[in-house]
Amino acid sequence: MMDKARGNMSLVDLGKLFFAVCVVAIHTNAFHGNKIIHSYIFALAVPFFFIASGFFLGRKIGMTKDKEEYRECLKGYGRKLLVPYLIWGIWYFFVESAANMIVEHMSLTEALKHQFFSWVIASPGGGFWYIQVILILIVVLMITDKKWFRLGLLIVSVGLSVIPYLVGKQEGEIAQLFFDSHTVLWDSLYFLAGIAIGEKWKKGLPRIGSAALFVFGLSLKIALDVAGVKMFTRIVHMIMAIGLFGLLYSVKAFYSDEMSIKFRRWSIIIYFTHQTLKYAVQMAFKLLHIPESDLIFVISIVILFIYAVIIEQFAMDKKVFKVLYSG
Repeated sequence: MMDKARGNMSLVDLGKLFFAVCVVAIHTNAFHGNKIIHSYIFALAVPFFFIASGFFLGRKIGMTKDKEEYRECLKGYGRKLLVPYLIWGIWYFFVESAANMIVEHMSLTEALKHQFFSWVIASPGGGFWYIQVILILIVVLMITDKKWFRLGLLIVSVGLSVIPYLVGKQEGEIAQLFFDSHTVLWDSLYFLAGIAIGEKWKKGLPRIGSAALFVFGLSLKIALDVAGVKMFTRIVHMIMAIGLFGLLYSVKAFYSDEMSIKFRRWSIIIYFTHQTLKYAVQMAFKLLHIPESDLIFVISIVILFIYAVIIEQFAMDKKVFKVLYSG
């Protein structure tokens, strides 16, 4: 997310770009079968985005003087995300519906019904569950400006995060969507943790503490994986993402402020656009009778980077692109 106040001097924006690439890899099923890459690198992508977004919002919340300023802070943040969410959400609603008709051989009615329930429960598609979770939390956070309320929500969200693992696989379309999808119920802990950190440590977590936290989370994850315990997966990912974010935020960037802004914009463009391109590349593979492979990821990411560079360089001053890629 954009944050002009911090001077663009840390490695966080480079981290965002790296994890945007990881999100593309996840959705193109790249490195399929490599559990180490998926479980220890790719799995941190969206938690990292949540922590970063929450941190910068938390800093702004911490600087508000009264309830009115607090609510305006949240409203401004929500408005910035709402328009692109609706535009891309409607687009991906129909893209995902079409994909279900082609790949899953659903009828038009079945595809639209499935995607409607998916949007209500989790996301319109295109990986926009991340934005949907934040927007819902913004509305909830406007109930009161009391810090105890935000901390209470964080504690509750940590508890809720284990429920899908306790419940296990469910029968029925709605139950599967509810328990198997990323939703505000199971995935709020990352964003709320970021807010709490931003309020408490406006200048970022100490570097040594961040490193220790990441190592602790990594060690805990290895131990739980060896033991076959999945219940605390989201909690462990939260710990690791906090530690990694703290480390990157504490290190001064080795590139210019201008490059930092470019990295940030590229990551937003890639994140918002990648599912559309992924479907186009997959369709081309099917038409050409080419088996799906990691080549889909390679082609997608190359095109996405070219597109992101062109848009950032020549079109970001146009209103339509400012709206589409705000965040």
